[in-house]
This record gives sequence, C-alpha cells and structure tokens, in this order.
Amino acid sequence: MQKIEIGKGFYEKKVRGLAVGDKSFTRGQTPDLDNLKLDVSKKKIVIFNSSPDEIYSLGDEWGWNFEGLTSQADVISFLCSELLGTDNEFQIILRSHPNLKNYKGKEKEIYKSLEAKFTNFIYISPNSSESSYALMEIADYVISFGSTIGIESSFHKKNSILIGKSFYYNLNVVNTVNSLSELKHFLYSKEVNDSQVNYLNILKYGFYNSNKIYNVFNYFKIQPAHMQLDGFNHYGIVRNVSSLLKLKFIILSIFFKLRNRISFLVSSKYF
Repeated sequence: MQKIEIGKGFYEKKVRGLAVGDKSFTRGQTPDLDNLKLDVSKKKIVIFNSSPDEIYSLGDEWGWNFEGLTSQADVISFLCSELLGTDNEFQIILRSHPNLKNYKGKEKEIYKSLEAKFTNFIYISPNSSESSYALMEIADYVISFGSTIGIESSFHKKNSILIGKSFYYNLNVVNTVNSLSELKHFLYSKEVNDSQVNYLNILKYGFYNSNKIYNVFNYFKIQPAHMQLDGFNHYGIVRNVSSLLKLKFIILSIFFKLRNRISFLVSSKYF
C-alpha cells in the first residue's frame, strides 16, 4: 500500500511543479488560460513536444519513421492538414517544451506558420506561462513524443497517445499508434480506447521514478553546448552522463595504479 501511495505521489508532485525524478520544467507556470482563444465547441487535442536534440541523441534504437514522417514537426503539420483543413470538430494546441527556450532549430518557424494558416491551431511557445497541467486538464486527447507528460496524462485519466518511443513504451500505460491511419482512427473514435492502459504499471513507473537518485548532477554543471545535427545548428544540453562516469572511473583507475606504484617504489630500494 505504501508503494502505491509513493507511485501516486510522483504524479501529484509533478502537477504541483515540484522536482521529482528530474528537474521541474513547469515551476512558475500559471493555470490561467484566458489569453488562449479556446473554442468550447471543439474537441481539444493538446500536443506536448520534446526536444529534437534529445531524440537525436538517443540513437537509432529510439528513431522512428511514421509513414515517412521522421520529425515531430512533420506529424504536427500532417495533423493540422488532415484535421483542421475541412473539419471543424477539433482544435489543436501545441505546448512547446519549456526546455526549448534556447533552441535555434527551424521548428519554431514551422509552428508559427501553422498558427497563421489554421485558425484552430494554437502554438504556445517555450517561454509562455500557460500551465502544461491546465492544458492537460482541458484536453480530450493528449499527444506526446516520449516525454513524461504522456504517462502523467494516463494517470489523470486522459486519452494519452504516444508517437515514437519512450521509457514507458512497453508498459501498456498509454495508447501507442504506429501509423497515421491508426492515429486518425483513434481520434475519431466515439468510444474511449483504454485497452492498452495498465493503471498498476502507471503507479509502478511513478514509484520507480520517485526513488531514482540523480546525485551525479551535484558534481558537474550542465552547460549549453553548440551542436550541428542534420545540417542545422542547434543549441542543446549535453548530458552524456555515461561518458562522464566512464571518464571518472578511468581517471580513478589511473590514480589508484599510480598510487600503488609510488607506494611500491617508496618501500623499495630503487626509490
């Protein structure tokens, strides 16, 4: 019973903007959505994107090709064209991840052009104060690309759709779609499809993340670094912890070998 409460606590703390399992990206956001032109007559599809740099850095095993669409911007553009062109049933709201404040890629311009073209598309920039959780609350459907808010939405009983890969991909905690036709079928379905959602696994994931330790960040400062990916210059966050740890172990190994060698020489007649 205690583990279940800890699992629930993970999601409840996230909503309150507390840092649990990772730094809080929503601290300082406000629940006021009055500045958004929300249409109460339409179903709300709220999309939470992820940092493209993070997706690229995870390697080929985490790569995905959604019927020829290989980027989040491509999928979002497709949804706007398919759902907002002639259909007045939906309103799409894109909440750009706060971690993208210093991102210099082309996606921002794509989203701004979509907002100018489609009256039922709302683009919320990374710097905006609108609460991600207030947006989740008004959503009829939540679409994510691997971020934690995908499984958080399932915890809060939202229709959560995952495109691509994630750490919780195989836990049956979100609705995974593998094609554009599957995605459209799910969005137009009159009945909630929660057959893929295992609530106990949602709590297990929350419990696991509540007990993760990130002490490694106490020993070095994360700095923005300039990177070039797919021909575009990006400013991302370099967080290759495994490489840093390997370097640390190599340095320690050399140190102890040198120390043992010096000790031997000191105790020998050759020193």
